[in-house]
Amino acid sequence: MKNLIYLLGLATIFLMNSCTKVIDINLNKNDTKLVVEAIVNADSSTHYVTLTNSINFDEDIAPPIVSGATITIKETNSNTIGTYSFDAQLGKYVLKNFIVKEGNTYELSIVSNGKTYTASSTVPTRVTLDSVKVVKYPFGPNMTYTIVPLRHDPAGIANYYQFIMKRDNKLVPGIYVEDDLGLDGQLTLKPIFPDKNAFGPDTTIANVDKWKKKTGDKIEIKDSILVELEMQCMENKVYRYLFTLNLNQGKQQSATPSNPDVLFTNGALGYFSAQTTQKRSLYITNK
Repeated sequence: MKNLIYLLGLATIFLMNSCTKVIDINLNKNDTKLVVEAIVNADSSTHYVTLTNSINFDEDIAPPIVSGATITIKETNSNTIGTYSFDAQLGKYVLKNFIVKEGNTYELSIVSNGKTYTASSTVPTRVTLDSVKVVKYPFGPNMTYTIVPLRHDPAGIANYYQFIMKRDNKLVPGIYVEDDLGLDGQLTLKPIFPDKNAFGPDTTIANVDKWKKKTGDKIEIKDSILVELEMQCMENKVYRYLFTLNLNQGKQQSATPSNPDVLFTNGALGYFSAQTTQKRSLYITNK
């Protein structure tokens, strides 16, 4: 999610007595909110927070970065505290050499413009991403692709995921989240459906071990597409937030859009997720 743009007013049209009445809508143009994107990862010792200000729904600009905030994190089990520093080049707050552990709870505190915003998150049980494959199938006159993250779902535990996809090191747009509803304790073969143009023209599937040629540390494959998948295990509340955000972007036509859950105190928007992350990659090739 590069930008989080929130509609802070709702337009309603009333038809009364066969006449159309024009309603003036308050779009709350001065009601700026702090927007937080914060992740701490059990698979890294470096963590990031992005702070922006919300923009009006009719503004075609990037949300302005918020600098000058004080951000700290505390592990509730040990009271270990870490302090973020702002990296102007990245436009993010960075915390280095901070170890995050599965099962532990973390509290994030942000002080910006005289207000304090807090949220907490617990690292869920890790689910192992065994492998990733791409499946090609006809969809009307064209071919389309699904990405299948193979994993064994732990029995008796509710699991929630976000998937980040890249093609040749470029992010595939979209929010891709799943739960384990109906798949508890099973080998999960549930596919992810990226945009139909995400992986290019008609190709065949190639096993990376078959086609790669190693030259030192480099991997060379002719006429190929590198597909990378990152699987994030997260809490239910973060999953719900991202799922609702996806609805509001029109990705799920069967559900009615609604406001995402509030995860921060004091009116801040956005999310804080303590999670695990695993990555796998493969190649699609024309050979």
